[in-house]
Amino acid sequence: MLRDEESGSTGGVISLTDSNFGERIFSTDRPYHKIVLFNTKDVRHNCGQCDAFRAEVNMVASAAQVARAEQNDHLPVFVFEADYSDNRKMFEKVSADLSASRSHVLLA
Repeated sequence: MLRDEESGSTGGVISLTDSNFGERIFSTDRPYHKIVLFNTKDVRHNCGQCDAFRAEVNMVASAAQVARAEQNDHLPVFVFEADYSDNRKMFEKVSADLSASRSHVLLA
């Protein structure tokens, strides 16, 4: 399922929404590692770094796809993007939980 979404995505980065964020990111029984980019595409937020960093994240996603093809004995890594416009509830939750969870989070 994630591989299908990844292949249909831009740059191999899977989009998250408030409705699928918890299942894909916070689930403890997921058979994959994850990298999550929190950003916004909305020009009203004036995030010049978001577009620049997204290009770097796309390179990481492409590298993860190549690594999965070459190494079938490891848990796969998927790259996700949580846009503020589609994930307002999760942005609030993650902001509140960051210090307690010690998660690795990419912010741009």
